[in-house]
Amino acid sequence: MNLPSPYRAKRKYSNEWVYGFYACKTIMNKHFILQEEMQPYCRDTILNEIEVLPETVGQLRHVNKHGSYYDGDVYYHAGFGFETVSEICELQFALASGNDYDIGEIKGNVHDNPDIVNNSEISFSESSKVLYKAASQKFVRKFLNVFNK
Repeated sequence: MNLPSPYRAKRKYSNEWVYGFYACKTIMNKHFILQEEMQPYCRDTILNEIEVLPETVGQLRHVNKHGSYYDGDVYYHAGFGFETVSEICELQFALASGNDYDIGEIKGNVHDNPDIVNNSEISFSESSKVLYKAASQKFVRKFLNVFNK
């Protein structure tokens, strides 16, 4: 079974999605996706550096029967409506609680469909930030209560 690549981004010059490992050369302010390529007739591999647009770099967050969920993807989450995948979103809370069943199909992503962000059905980062803050405060209180007894 092939596992999906941990990062994806759009090529700088062709606007095509590429998948692989992310690297940044900060001195040159260039961002790359690294892809391994097997050399024919030998056991060596080479690492291709593909320059990408930094604002489109997304990390793989989850894989299920509906596909691979990367940062910036928009998906349906039962009880919350449409959400974007990010470091702090309901997807992360559902996975942390072991609830994979409410996570639905990917509708698109904010880079290919910028108009998807203006859709009033879709809730974005503010609700995620509030939930994250509330959940993390609750977790910290529970954690401290365990050690203060």
